[in-house]
Amino acid sequence: MGYIQMNLLETDDHLEDNIYDLIWNKKLSRIQIQKRLELINTKKEQTAAYYTDPEIVTDIIKELPSFSDKKQLTILEPSVGVGSFLWEISNRYSNFRLNFLLVDVNNQSLFALKELLKRFPIKNASFHFIHTNFLNLELPDIKVDLIIGNPPFGSIKKNDLSDKENYLSSNLATIFLERILHVSSYISLIMPKSVLSAPSFHAIRQYVEPFNIKSIIDFGENGFKGVKIETFNLMIDNTNRSTSKYIKVISLITKNSRIVGKNYIIDPKFPYWLPYRNSFFDSVANKLDFDAFYSFRDRQITKKITTSNNNGAIWVLRSRNFPDGENIKHIPGYDRFIDPKVAEKLKVYSYMNKDVYLMPNLSYKPRSTKLPVNTIVDGSLALLIPKNRKPTASQLSYYSSSEFRRFYKVARNFGTRSLNIDKYSVFFFGLLK
Repeated sequence: MGYIQMNLLETDDHLEDNIYDLIWNKKLSRIQIQKRLELINTKKEQTAAYYTDPEIVTDIIKELPSFSDKKQLTILEPSVGVGSFLWEISNRYSNFRLNFLLVDVNNQSLFALKELLKRFPIKNASFHFIHTNFLNLELPDIKVDLIIGNPPFGSIKKNDLSDKENYLSSNLATIFLERILHVSSYISLIMPKSVLSAPSFHAIRQYVEPFNIKSIIDFGENGFKGVKIETFNLMIDNTNRSTSKYIKVISLITKNSRIVGKNYIIDPKFPYWLPYRNSFFDSVANKLDFDAFYSFRDRQITKKITTSNNNGAIWVLRSRNFPDGENIKHIPGYDRFIDPKVAEKLKVYSYMNKDVYLMPNLSYKPRSTKLPVNTIVDGSLALLIPKNRKPTASQLSYYSSSEFRRFYKVARNFGTRSLNIDKYSVFFFGLLK
């Protein structure tokens, strides 16, 4: 398929007056205009697309290959928005002739981008604007050298896909990745950081693992200003099927860059990818017997079905009731209780007065103790259910030690928003040998 068959925008498409005036405001830089265009993008909630911060664009562009054997590059952006990458790419490859294929589901973004390119021309490039959902685009049969971008992060319902489409995840970003991996190209995509570890992305991790992964850049929460989403950038050389033995890991969280063995950070001994794995992590891992617990986290208890009245009710423990590794505390005005008749209909009730152990959810300060009698927990406290051996008091104390907490940060990939205790992360609460 060539360009003729692509859904190209006509050259006389109309731009809203306020957008036109913003783009041609001589007092504003290109980056300032792009940021403001994003703020007035009325469809960003629908498309789950966000403006990519210029600083992380620079970090990504620096890691792209030189393409030293080429003079011309064809570059596909599957969700181009207002063109966060275009000017940086053109500067990086200033001695090349660039041919951009720019796809976006939002035609207003493409109209704005066309006008931006008139205001801030890129002289070494040609542009082909394609207004469509990338998932519906027939991939071009021309050679594409680089596919780069920041795909949308939302989820898609199965009934929004055709019967022929069967993806490994419902997340749009990984669906984009899965489609793109069918193209022989160098690939650089921003992904939700949860892709590295969440159970829902297990299948996509298995699918991606054999590919020639070149680098992982962990942005933490620095990817989208004002949006509390953790992201990382994944680079794959899909032109070369011989898999590299090493991956470059760059972290904006630890301000560190290193080259590590692929089999070291993607190790089948562990339930997910561990880009921060190091010798300290290994020294602690050697002390522990992993996979010792099942986990449970309540999703039924809400404030609506609880009360502050303690008369004959069951105490519902929450994270602030367990501030350290030793004591459960009553907090006036914070404590919640639940009627036993209501509680007995909930899944969490089945664990009351059993040998199960508390662990705060969404915390870098693990601490544990046995669930007190005649209490249950809400979703802010996970329950650890022993598979075989029960933990001793000293074992429970170890979880709140500085050594284990340091280990746990590495095990959780220094995440901040993706710290739920689930069926994979519970693996790391090992028992001392």
